Amino acid sequence: MTPSLRRVFLVSISCSVLAGCYAPGAEVSLSPDLERSSLRTVAVRPFADRGHLPAAGVTLSRAFEAAFLERGVRVVPYDRVYRALSRASADSGASSEEGWSADAWRRVHEETGVDAVLTGTVTASEFVPGGMPPYLIECAFRLVEASGGEVLASGNANEDGGSAPATASQLARRVLGRFLGEPAAASAR
Repeated sequence: MTPSLRRVFLVSISCSVLAGCYAPGAEVSLSPDLERSSLRTVAVRPFADRGHLPAAGVTLSRAFEAAFLERGVRVVPYDRVYRALSRASADSGASSEEGWSADAWRRVHEETGVDAVLTGTVTASEFVPGGMPPYLIECAFRLVEASGGEVLASGNANEDGGSAPATASQLARRVLGRFLGEPAAASAR
């Protein structure tokens, strides 16, 4: 076998092995305090973006908002939550979102009516030329209770798809299936 033919063969085998090992999914840990029926109003904090696709964080944040709406959950713009938390932190002296107290979160719940805030990071996003499917998005996330700041759910998820928006939408629906249970239409099939 010539060196160039051997290289093509090794690259083909490597791609096949890597493609066969990847499986979209979501690993989600739920708090025993999570009452799915209590999630009536949420806010989605814009996802931090550490991926390679342009605006993957924004795309995933919007996909989560749409997925919550599809499930009948009201979505409050995150800027309202941020303003309420900022006022509460100014009163308490906290300087960052990670340092907000349970009292600050309770104030957010009272001012905005938000039951929980979804926050996360796009840990990877890329377009794989010739990939089947070609788009990949991975994220880490937390669902924080607005009335006290407790983490109700956390985890990691990844998805692949034919476009960045479709991939983000599939990922958001998969995660919400873990938070809220599978939608009635999906479980009836």
